[in-house]
Amino acid sequence: MRDLSHLDPFSRLHGRTQLARPGNWGIQLDPSHDYGTNVTLYPWFQEYVWSYQPPTLIVWGRHDFIFPPDGAYPYLEGLPKAEFQLRGIACLSTRPASTCPALPRASSPLA
Repeated sequence: MRDLSHLDPFSRLHGRTQLARPGNWGIQLDPSHDYGTNVTLYPWFQEYVWSYQPPTLIVWGRHDFIFPPDGAYPYLEGLPKAEFQLRGIACLSTRPASTCPALPRASSPLA
């Protein structure tokens, strides 16, 4: 991110308070903590979304090196009506309404 002034200060405060909880520092910083247990839930998750086809907005980081864009496209196979946006990695943290215009619509209870 080039300009940190675009970050919402509340996001940073929220992150710090979550990390400050007893025992949470290691969990929050260990990216492999939940991945092993999440994998076993994939079939259930896939069956649910493919069966019910909920309105879905997929926002993926164009330059994300941990979850590269190739990992997003399989979601579209099971959710052909999903709205897919390949954006900058920090678009949701910095300029959600302008960078991801579908976000307010997707998060609305009336969407």
